[in-house]
Formats: sequence, C-alpha cells, structure tokens
Amino acid sequence: TAIFIMGKYFLLMLFPHPLSCDYSFNTIPIVSIGNIGFLLAFAFHIFLLYFAIKKIKEKHFLSFCILFYLGSMALASNIFMLIGTHLAERLLFFPSVAFCLVAVFFLCKIFKIDIFDSSKFSSLFKVNTSLLAIIGALLLLYSIKTYSRNKDWKSDTYLFGHDIETVPNSAHMLFYYAN
Repeated sequence: TAIFIMGKYFLLMLFPHPLSCDYSFNTIPIVSIGNIGFLLAFAFHIFLLYFAIKKIKEKHFLSFCILFYLGSMALASNIFMLIGTHLAERLLFFPSVAFCLVAVFFLCKIFKIDIFDSSKFSSLFKVNTSLLAIIGALLLLYSIKTYSRNKDWKSDTYLFGHDIETVPNSAHMLFYYAN
C-alpha cells in the first residue's frame, strides 16, 4: 500500500485534483502485490532508481533530481518508518522541488535550450515564445488550482466540511469535522 501511495503522490504532482487536507485510514484501500496500481508504481520507482544509479557516475542532472526526489519521498513514504499519516499533500512540498527541476529540464530539452550555459540563459524567453506560452499555460492552470484551493482553508470547519466530500471514508476527516 505504501508503494501504491508513492504512485498517488507522483500523480498528485502531475494532476493535483481532487485535493484533501488528510487521506487517513480507509481513504486509500489496502492493496495487494497483484494490484495494478501497486505494480505500476513499483515499476516506475524501480525504473527511476535504476536510471539514477546508472547515470550517477556521469553526474547527470536527472540522476541528482531523481535521487533528491526519492530521498525526500522516503521520509514520507511509510516504507522505512511509519509517520502517522497515509498520504498528505503537504508532504510533497520538498519532493516537488525535484519535480519542478525535471519539468524545466525536459522543457529545455524539447526546445533545445542549454540550461547549463549561463550566457544563453538570459535570452531564454526572447527567442522561445512557444516555451513562454507553455510555461504561461502551466503557471495559469496550477495557479487557478492553488487559488481555488486556498478558499477552502478559510476555517477548520469549512476545510473539513469541504474535504469530507472529497474523502468521505477518511476516519480522521470524519473526526475532525465532528469536532
């Protein structure tokens, strides 16, 4: 189940919807080793680890980002130690730094920009209007989601009342809202 949750964490970074302040007991079902979600998450993270280790001698940028992501996710994964919650978006704050670095890396690869050459970096947006449009669209979409979610944090009662609709089986959410 912890590895399945690692896959959910990654998907939340790609597509942050729906959001809840707590995903405690009974929100995420216990999964077996034959569950497709577990298998996909396991294969994905094994691939990431394999790639990072293979490229570490080359000091590849993605190797650093992957190890940064996996290392920071290890703290919240419930694989090495139980942390008292199954899944919480707030635990993605640090790993999302690596995710953002990788996103920039791939955008620069797509648009053939050498991000490691500082002399060319200053003219980045003057030449690449397509890149600017993609970044603007991503920024707009994630900003809209952030803005709409911020309204839910107006009070504990409002937050828990909203999130109980998102995760109706969460034992903690039911407890928090009842309080």
